[in-house]
Amino acid sequence: MIRSCSQSLAIGEARRMGTDKTSDPIRILVADDHPLLLEGIQAQVSRIAGAEIVGHAVTGEEALHLARQLHPDIILMDVSMAGIGGIEATRRLLGADDSQRVIMLSMHDDAEYVRQSAQAGARGYVLKSSNPALIQQAIETVMAGDVFFDEEIADALLQKGTGAGPGKDPSLAPRERQVLALLAEGLLNKEIADRLCLSVRTVETYRERLMRKLEMRSVAELTRYAVSQDITPLK
Repeated sequence: MIRSCSQSLAIGEARRMGTDKTSDPIRILVADDHPLLLEGIQAQVSRIAGAEIVGHAVTGEEALHLARQLHPDIILMDVSMAGIGGIEATRRLLGADDSQRVIMLSMHDDAEYVRQSAQAGARGYVLKSSNPALIQQAIETVMAGDVFFDEEIADALLQKGTGAGPGKDPSLAPRERQVLALLAEGLLNKEIADRLCLSVRTVETYRERLMRKLEMRSVAELTRYAVSQDITPLK
């Protein structure tokens, strides 16, 4: 599910113990060509118990090489880098190994960049203009198996106008699209049931049907699909 800043403040702390159950460190690869941002990332990583930066790339091609060589737990990937760029690097990387966890770092708050990142398989998107603490929250959330989107990005997606677009998938019924959009917004089954005046069991059935129809195995995958297809509660 999408975790925004306000949600993850509590969730990140609650789940931090989950990542501490193992003595293995959280190994992080940073792909960004801005030295000042790297310093900020290092400061945030130092606050996460057991986390360490194991590599640093400045181009998309270098990020691909290091990711394949180092097999990090998290890759913090700049959207705009020299060479093939962060989105294409993510697409190639996850096309070969979809177990990699990529969080995009970007100066762009345009929803199109977010959709492209989600289509490439990224599990998070953090604006460089946001509070640096979001990087820590994003890492903890993604390590816990969820998807993290900067609160400003989530708001932009929810406020985006309707109209024809890639999200008009004829294979999804209107109610299925509603449930998918609310799952992507971060609502629990009970909250979706209350919002749509359905039973919890009915919502669970819709969720299972969405996973079968879209050939996905988790709410995190459904969330990435909803974001990439511009499916929001407003549509």
